[in-house]
Amino acid sequence: MQGVPKAASGSRCDTVARFRLERRKRLLAKPQFDRVFNAPDINVRREGIRAVATRNDCNCCRLGLVVSRRAVPKSVDRNLAKRLIRESFRGFQHRLPAVDVVVVVRRSDPSSARDTLREELGRTLSRVWQEIERGMGRER
Repeated sequence: MQGVPKAASGSRCDTVARFRLERRKRLLAKPQFDRVFNAPDINVRREGIRAVATRNDCNCCRLGLVVSRRAVPKSVDRNLAKRLIRESFRGFQHRLPAVDVVVVVRRSDPSSARDTLREELGRTLSRVWQEIERGMGRER
């Protein structure tokens, strides 16, 4: 049967693609992470999270994640933590100056429920982003 339109395509919804964290806003390679860790402009530690930031030349803020198996043993919880960090970053990225930020999850309380993790991580990250915003200024 030719000429019959398909009911649905296999592509993602436009709204989902719009809220993705673009590749250019992510730190992906080891030299990018090393640059941030070797010359940090700001270093924030809060409740099991460490955020290190340094200025960059690309006129946008970029995010790198370090969530080790030792810090968060269960892969489900590791993926949740990374997703929550990316989500929080997407909400604050327009307020941050042109910086490279690496967020390191230092530890996770294994007894805490996922809902508690969601609340604690959200609260902690909003304070981290505010400290980076305050410490780095709004130069763009």
